[in-house]
Amino acid sequence: MKKKVIAGIIGIAAIVAITVGIVIVNQKPELATSTVTIEAGEEFKPEAKDLFKGKHSGDVKIDTSKVDTDKVGEYEATATYKKHSYTITVKVEDTTAPTITAKSEDPVYTKDVTALNAEDYVTVEDVSDTTVAFTGYQKMDSLDAEPITEATATVPEEEGFYKATITATDASNNESDTTITLVYDKTAPTIEGLADGTTESDPTEDSIQCTATDAIDGAVDVTKSIEKTGDNQYTVIAKATDRAGNEATQSATITVQAPQPVAEAPAQESASNETTKNASKGSSSKGSGSGSASNKGGNAASGNGGSTQTTPAQQAPAEQPAAPEQQPAQVEQPAQDNNSSAGSDGSSNDSLDRYRQQDAERAETIDWACPWCGIDFGYGQAASDQYAEHMRSVHGAPL
Repeated sequence: MKKKVIAGIIGIAAIVAITVGIVIVNQKPELATSTVTIEAGEEFKPEAKDLFKGKHSGDVKIDTSKVDTDKVGEYEATATYKKHSYTITVKVEDTTAPTITAKSEDPVYTKDVTALNAEDYVTVEDVSDTTVAFTGYQKMDSLDAEPITEATATVPEEEGFYKATITATDASNNESDTTITLVYDKTAPTIEGLADGTTESDPTEDSIQCTATDAIDGAVDVTKSIEKTGDNQYTVIAKATDRAGNEATQSATITVQAPQPVAEAPAQESASNETTKNASKGSSSKGSGSGSASNKGGNAASGNGGSTQTTPAQQAPAEQPAAPEQQPAQVEQPAQDNNSSAGSDGSSNDSLDRYRQQDAERAETIDWACPWCGIDFGYGQAASDQYAEHMRSVHGAPL
């Protein structure tokens, strides 16, 4: 009897244990929280231990079709665990600042700071929309120098070098910034070497020589255009633009002229040669006339074998021009040696000798000028010699 009672108790206990176990196994886990917060841009994959109270493990299936993890906000999601479904709230928030990087380390040149768009000079990464803007300027003495002023949001009006701060702000007001180097230049380059002119051939870009310089950039390239504006006339336009966009323009008019032939100067006879020709011409004319008269009435007949031969009368010497009333005084000719030979050459040399023997001081005070042709030989012994030779050779005047 006792054995039956004990067996019955054990059976009842077993049934109770099994029943309790079944109940425990089938009991729905309780959520630890109904709201889950994640960082924007992160993937949402919660585990059972993070969602439920007690010791739970295993995968939790989450339906996040209605959740945008890249956009800040609150979303509903369905979690399934051990055949039980739960509705939870997924809160997406953004606490991470944007990533901002300058596109280049090279300086930015501008002639108008207000026209710059900060987004053109940086790269920004963030899960949300961002705004990018210049937020500060610091003056520098040169490109490589450190800033010499505190940062200010006021746009600079003075030309020069600046360290400019660019700030990126996302939808959650998270901020980050970077800097670039800014060159503010409002002055155009200066073009030199271009001017109106003439040339013997049509102008070309290579033949037009001009340069341009800039206060900040130094040498600046020049572009040239040529337009024909008329017959043999061209307009040349030169343009130079610096790195800040300042442009200088200058124009010039070029006229094409054909090269002029070089005219040979006609041979000109000296006054002395012309005078010589005139004197010779006069002498020849007079001599010719005398000869004709002699032939006309002075032919002599000579009888030789009955033939008659005429001989022209001897031609009279050419008439010498009258000597001027006043001539420079001449030094008397010294007595000639009886042994010296006479002749035209001797008389010429004697005349030159007489002039060379003149007193040097007296020669310096006389203006040796020809009274017939007006040639002025000047003052001095050399002028005296030239005068004497001229009088002898040109005018045949005795010395």
